[in-house]
This record gives sequence, structure tokens and C-alpha cells, in this order.
Amino acid sequence: MPDNRELATAILLFGLLIFSLTVPAVRTQIPSILRSVAPLAWLFLVYLTTASALVWAAWSAGLWTPGLWWSTVIVVLGLGIALVSSAVNAHSVRALREAVASRTLGAGVLLGLYANAATFPLVVETVLQALAALAVMVRVVANHQGQKPARQLADVVLALIGLAVVARTTLVLSHGMPAEEWLTLLRQALLSLWFPFALAPLLYLVAYLSTVEKAAIGVRIARPRENAKWPVMSRLSLAFRFRLSLAEGFDRTWGRRYADASDSRERRLVVSRFRAIQRPRFELTRQPALARLGRAQGRRDASSVWDGREMPRSPAHLAQMLDMKPPGWEWMAFGAHLWICLAGQRGRYRAHRRRRAARSSEYRIGPDKAIPHLADAIAAGAHLPASIVDVMGEARQEAAFGPPGKQGNAAKIQDMASDVVSVYVALLDWASELRGARLPRRYRRAYRAAARMVDGPIEQIRHFVAALADQLDAIPQHVASGSTRQLTITMSLTLSLRPEDQERFDRALSRLADGPGRRWPAGGAPGAAPQPSPPT
Repeated sequence: MPDNRELATAILLFGLLIFSLTVPAVRTQIPSILRSVAPLAWLFLVYLTTASALVWAAWSAGLWTPGLWWSTVIVVLGLGIALVSSAVNAHSVRALREAVASRTLGAGVLLGLYANAATFPLVVETVLQALAALAVMVRVVANHQGQKPARQLADVVLALIGLAVVARTTLVLSHGMPAEEWLTLLRQALLSLWFPFALAPLLYLVAYLSTVEKAAIGVRIARPRENAKWPVMSRLSLAFRFRLSLAEGFDRTWGRRYADASDSRERRLVVSRFRAIQRPRFELTRQPALARLGRAQGRRDASSVWDGREMPRSPAHLAQMLDMKPPGWEWMAFGAHLWICLAGQRGRYRAHRRRRAARSSEYRIGPDKAIPHLADAIAAGAHLPASIVDVMGEARQEAAFGPPGKQGNAAKIQDMASDVVSVYVALLDWASELRGARLPRRYRRAYRAAARMVDGPIEQIRHFVAALADQLDAIPQHVASGSTRQLTITMSLTLSLRPEDQERFDRALSRLADGPGRRWPAGGAPGAAPQPSPPT
């Protein structure tokens, strides 16, 4: 049965509903509200079906009893609907994970579970909840209008109500409770924990479909008449292979390309190119096993010869192209050198993704030197992405690719590509050195968080090479077609920190700053190290 706090909430909500219906302006808006909510009826039905299945599974496992029906209604209609609403607006796995964690594992959630273990009499509960609702409204209005005294007064009232609730719970628990009530409270607390996590597959599906719908909007904006909503969404849902990161990266540019495709084959080709850029796999072109066997027997295989239909992706094909020097060979040579060099760094990148690092054989960093060492490392690492500006400057490009109408220099093209990859390797090594530093345990979280700050620039370099290779694959076909139309190759690279990596590092620094006796060295915290401006 509902306790006094739940009854007081129901009384206040019912009173608010009755009062709202007495206002003519509210009654006239009811039909429009129902029409706006009608398209989401199917989602609400699917959610209720899933919630019923989860409750039945919990009842079969002994985690749920019919006595929890009122708590279940509150969790399903309150917490569950809030999570589904957050999933609709979460267009990344990180945002979805944070939405679930903040409503289930936050300090405020755990404090709320403790405070709900005991209640006041019904009259007191009703007065306290009405006063808390009024204080919240006053705080929102005061914050909007910049009224600091009123906002502080509302905060004091809310803090006093919270302290009273916690004090009431502590007093009741100190006098003891029967074992059955303890078991009921435990099941109520577990209900608020296991239900959101059991709902995770549905939340992911909702976030995925919402992101796919956002991608479909980009397609329909380009050609609204030729692309109906549901056929485009169904094709994109399968094309993204239920990966939320792929659906998130399908921007308006790719939507325009997809809309301009004339048939299903071209649409599949656009999506295939999109996946290759978003999740690049830098592999060298290899001969089939039978071709290698024939080569061992002295036979010549056609696959060992560059066919000239796309950018070379192996050293042998690159050497053949440099001997032939077809039109546009300078750009294809630059892209091929980048591709081959990144393929040679797959081991480093795989170790970086797995957060592995060989333990440093240097001296152990003491507690008094851990923070200064981290600050120096970040200051040195801040200059690594900025060096890409000199590597890909206009003067360097003209010297490598040559002025208009003249051929480029193959050696300078290779040097330029090697310098770009050297920045990529330096970022990987910098992160590996931080992860492998020998230092006290309490500083390892900050060092690991600092090592992940280069995840963004590393992935941006990989996407740049994959996108450039996709553009360069069009050069042979453009030359073979004999078209007089100018083919434009865009070579733009922006290196910047991702917000989530910066936030993770800031949280790690905050934990160190809150430690006993911790003071930052002169110059401030490592996060205050100079950050490079995003080079393009």
C-alpha cells in the first residue's frame, strides 16, 4: 500500500489537476496536447509492454512481490518515462550512459532512497511537499530574473526540508524496524536500481531510432519529395548496423550525398564509404592465398598489378603508380603514403584502444613530483597537435605538390606524409608514456585521464586520412571519363580536444585537489596548461 509520502504526492497532484481544469485557457489546450502526444503512443505502448515483461521476470526471480505494486507504478511511470525521454534526446552512447547513471547511481538518488525509508504523518507530509513545490517555483523564477536573495531563501527552505526528512528517517531507523519492513525497503531500493539497468536495451533502441530519424531528416531536406520518412529510416537503420556512433556521424553532407544517389546501388555505395570513413581500418592490399601460391611457383598474378581504378593501398601498387605518374599522381601518392604508414601503426593504435602501456623502466615518480611531472607532460603534449600547422602549411604543400601546371616532388610528398604520421605516432607514444608511468596509486587515475585527452586528435587524424582516401579514389574514374569538370580535393584537418575527455580529466584533478594536504605547484593545476588552438 502507498505510504504517507506517496499519498501526499497523489493528493497534491490530484488537486493541481482539478485546479487546472477549472481554468478555461487550460481546457482549450487539451485537444492540441492530445494531438501532439498521439504520435508517441506507440512508444508508450512498447515501453509499458517491456516494463511488464521486466516485472514478470523479476517476480519469477524473487526480486518482486505484489506488495510492491505502488512503488512499481511510481518507478515505471516516473523514473522509467524520464529515462525514455532522456534516451530520445541522447544521440550518443556517452549521453545515454550518463542519463541512466545520474538517475540511478548519483549521490542524490541514494540519499533519496534513504530519506524515503520513513515518512511523517499525512498532514505533515502534505504541508512539507506543498512548501517544497512552492520553494522550487520561487527558485526557478528568482534564478530567471536574477533575484539572488529570493533564490537563497528558497535554497534555505529546501535545505531545511531535506534535513527534516533525513532526521526523521534516522530517528525511525534508530528505534529499529521489523525484519519484514527491512526486506520491503530493500526490495524497494533494489527496484529503483535494477529496473533502469534492465531497461537499457530498450533505451539504446530508442536512442538509436531517434538518432536515425535525425539522420533521415538530413536526407529529406535535400530531396523531400523523392524520400519518404519511413522508407529512408528503415534503410538507414539497417545500414548503420545498429551502431549509435554511426548514426550520430551521418551529418547533412552525407545526407545530401545519400539523397543525390540515383538508385539503391549508389545509396549502398554512399553508406559503405561513410562506414569506411567513420570506422577506418587501415589495411594493406593483399593478394589472395592462391595468388601467393602461384607467385611462389613463378606465375604472374593480375592482382599484383595496380589496376588504376583507385588510390594505391600497398607499397607495390604505390611504386607502380609512381613509375606511371598518371594525372593526379601527387595527391594519390600523398594519400597512399598516409594510408600505408597508418597501416604500419595498427599495433600501436590497438594497444592505445586497449589502454595498454609497457611499464616505464625509469625511476619511480614520488608523491611530491607526480603533479609537477603531469603538468610538464601536458605542457609538452599541448604542442604536438599544434605542429600539424607547420607540417601542412601552404608553402610545404606547394613545394611537395608543385605549382599549378607542374609536377610535384615525390620525395617531398613522402616526407610531408611521414611528418603527418609522426604527429600521430607522437600522440600515441605520449599517451602510452603517461599510462606506463611508475607513480603512487592515488595519482594513476589522473594520469590515465590525461592520456585519454589525445583520443580526439588521434581519431581526427584517422578520419582525415580515410576521408582523403575516399576523395582520391575518384581521381582515376574522373580522368578516365574525360570530363572537363574540375575535381576538387578538400584537405582539411582540425585537431581539438573532445569535451568528454576534458571533463574526465577535470574530475580526476578535482579528486586529487580534495585530497588531504594537496596543493598545486606554482602555475596552477595541470589543466591550466596552455591549450593549442585547433589548427586547420
